[in-house]
Amino acid sequence: MSKLNVAKVADLTGNGPVTLTGQNAAKVWCLYTTRTATSIRGSFNVSSLTDNGAGHTTISYTNTMASANYANVSSSSNWHTHHGFPSASSAVVVTGDSFHSKKDTGAVSFNTHGELA
Repeated sequence: MSKLNVAKVADLTGNGPVTLTGQNAAKVWCLYTTRTATSIRGSFNVSSLTDNGAGHTTISYTNTMASANYANVSSSSNWHTHHGFPSASSAVVVTGDSFHSKKDTGAVSFNTHGELA
């Protein structure tokens, strides 16, 4: 295993710090389940999940996005996932089977890229 020891990481000019939050790092991520109960298995910048019914979950953010214009990406152990219209403070994820029926699932992975408020 390699180990990296540095005193300072600088930008390309060598003068300033590297600002990862100004780049395209995920601003929100969440791994959760809805199979028997809706629960977070791991997350960053997620305050809560709301179970809106079978396969229908609202993810609320701890720190809001600058606007509703950001990108969400998700996948699940079911056939399909899709998103409702996001707001600056939350997003909706819907999971379903191959017939597009809403279904709870064992694992949903969700992340958001955009600008924080």
